[in-house]
Amino acid sequence: MGAVLQRGMATSGNRGILVSAVVTATVTAVAIAALSRIVAEVHLDDVVASVSSVSWVRITLALAATTACYVALSGYDLVALAAIGRPLPWRTAAMASTSAYALSHNIGFAALTGTWARHRIYSRHGVGLAGVARIVLLTGASFWLGVVLMLGICLILVPEAGNAFPAMTRPLQVAIGLVVVDVVVLYLWAISRGLKTIGWGRWTLPLPSLRNAVAQCCISLAEMALSALVLWLLLPSLAIGAYPQVLVAYVAAFVAVLLTHAPGGAGVLETVVIVMLPEVDPARLLGGLILFRIIFHLLPLAVAAAILLASRRR
Repeated sequence: MGAVLQRGMATSGNRGILVSAVVTATVTAVAIAALSRIVAEVHLDDVVASVSSVSWVRITLALAATTACYVALSGYDLVALAAIGRPLPWRTAAMASTSAYALSHNIGFAALTGTWARHRIYSRHGVGLAGVARIVLLTGASFWLGVVLMLGICLILVPEAGNAFPAMTRPLQVAIGLVVVDVVVLYLWAISRGLKTIGWGRWTLPLPSLRNAVAQCCISLAEMALSALVLWLLLPSLAIGAYPQVLVAYVAAFVAVLLTHAPGGAGVLETVVIVMLPEVDPARLLGGLILFRIIFHLLPLAVAAAILLASRRR
């Protein structure tokens, strides 16, 4: 009976993976097709000119903002390590988080790639696979907590955040934003009142202290703000007043990438950003997005590869 049950679970798992792969491939193909139609009138020369127009000062600042963003990302792991009772030095957490996020940004399937990369680092420090799984869940919760909070703040403070829904009135937009922010406030209130874990039975997940929960929110907000800053810096045609719109577009695009599991967000990231910023020349957007992928995705991927290679040698 047990063997039959195990075979059934394995079959269900394989079917789930197959369905997920088919859905991901379909979404990626649709996104690329949509992007192709959007940029059909864009000339390659205009994209190249857009890339060339970005000054080295802006590129340097974008590199600095990318570094600061990945430093902020290490805070997710530090909070998670503290929550499961396995605090480790910042250097170890930074290596693990950089590897995990660089792989997930480029490959997708954040839960799988994040678990594998973190296990490579943390297993050398006595954190088993179960502990790594808890870290992945806590870091994922931290990210989504920040996304919810950022979306709520943008709906309240940035009128353009409702552009994706033309029928939405400004008062309704603010009301939705307040409700969204209240979700995070409720989470912090529950922790302040003594909530220690969530789940049931043996499947429980420890929650951070109130101090660390507030840190979760701050880290996530800083990480998203810095990511959007990188993109804004690589779009020299936009004034500083356009940064809130870029922030909203980036958050929406990144959430779409995570939900679709498109490898590296291929097509999804570009499509959402272009749709969310209709007043910006598509050629300039494509040029900025190409530089964004190089600086924010590919360079950290090279760093992650070096970290994981060094870990394997050790």
